[in-house]
Amino acid sequence: MIPGEFESRTDRAAALSGRTQRRPSVVVAQIGARRNYVVPAAFDRAGLLHTFFTDFYSARSSLISVAQRLPVLRTIRSVVRASEREAKGLDSTRVVHFPMFAAAYAVRKHRARQKGAIADAYVWGGREFAHRVAKRWPQGADVAYAFSSAALELFEYLAESPTVCVIDQGTAPIEYEMALVREQEEAYPEWCSSRPSNGTWLKYAERQYHEWELADVVVCPSSFCKRGL
Repeated sequence: MIPGEFESRTDRAAALSGRTQRRPSVVVAQIGARRNYVVPAAFDRAGLLHTFFTDFYSARSSLISVAQRLPVLRTIRSVVRASEREAKGLDSTRVVHFPMFAAAYAVRKHRARQKGAIADAYVWGGREFAHRVAKRWPQGADVAYAFSSAALELFEYLAESPTVCVIDQGTAPIEYEMALVREQEEAYPEWCSSRPSNGTWLKYAERQYHEWELADVVVCPSSFCKRGL
């Protein structure tokens, strides 16, 4: 949280602490196996996890269960990687995933990389995922813990509710990272190859800004990320 900013939303966090003596229930929403699922697993061990939303989770997929039983499929790289999308010890009954979205997102990212437009795919993926989580938002949850660029629409949905919104920045803001890259390109032009303009990242950067505005807390996993923010 940036000191002095967003006082009215900080008051919501205080209100949560004051209105109930029970332990808060936390919803975690993330695309992919970020940090090997340490965030939802930690909340689950603490008895605080209400629901974990993700794009694909092998323990919730009957197709992966079948594929693992067939020798001809068991060693295929994509099947192996998909089967690893699971947190050991995490109660899978608390997991909601969106496998059709996961498949569509994978295809979109593949095509975007070929066109040099990966930022557009990231924006689409973050928007679609956040919409899906908002549509399935569970009653009784006190905290929304989501990750940068994939939380905006969820936080907008929760804006008028007492839910405390936490954004995990993950890494330094994209605008800060791009500025560092441009600085080095200007300092060492002979080491740089031509590449597309960074203009396609503007929408991605805008999502990050709006998420900070709506968040009660911003989690920075490093001092580098904190300086950038």
